[in-house]
Amino acid sequence: VVNGKEAIGSIVEYKQDDPNTVAVATFTNTTRTLIDINLTKKWVDADNKELPDVNLPRTIYVQLQRKTETALKWEPVVDGTGQNYVEVNRDQGGWTHTFTNLDADDYTSKAETKPVYQYRVVEGTLETKDGSTTFKPVGDDGILIINGNAYKADSTTADKNNAIITLTNTLQNPKFNLDILKKSADE
Repeated sequence: VVNGKEAIGSIVEYKQDDPNTVAVATFTNTTRTLIDINLTKKWVDADNKELPDVNLPRTIYVQLQRKTETALKWEPVVDGTGQNYVEVNRDQGGWTHTFTNLDADDYTSKAETKPVYQYRVVEGTLETKDGSTTFKPVGDDGILIINGNAYKADSTTADKNNAIITLTNTLQNPKFNLDILKKSADE
């Protein structure tokens, strides 16, 4: 990788016992613009006022997803270790994480002008079954239950022109059923 661009190539093995083979190295230069995306996590109440850290968790799990403008479905971005989520910890600098060396465009596209990737972050939980841990994103309603409180998780999107994502958890007003029994003054 040089100046945010990457060259990809392949080498064909030279077979010593075959006089017709020649050592061949074929490289295809593929211009790849790489970007870093900064994530900031916010916690607010129903009135959009910042929540104190006292009742918040110390760790959250998020999944970076991407799609092109014409794609219908968001796809998880898998890191170099094969993991499709990251752990974000609360620290003195706040809730932040940087996703590095991401493709700005879909370099696999055959189009002359490569489609631009859009990125978003989805919050979720981890589930462990039979020794395997998987990331489970929040449902379509975006509601996440943390320490008995319901939060709606919303994410902004990012691309190569705006590499900042804000993930906001908004505390939902509690909803409950209240049974009222009306009695007359004579009872």
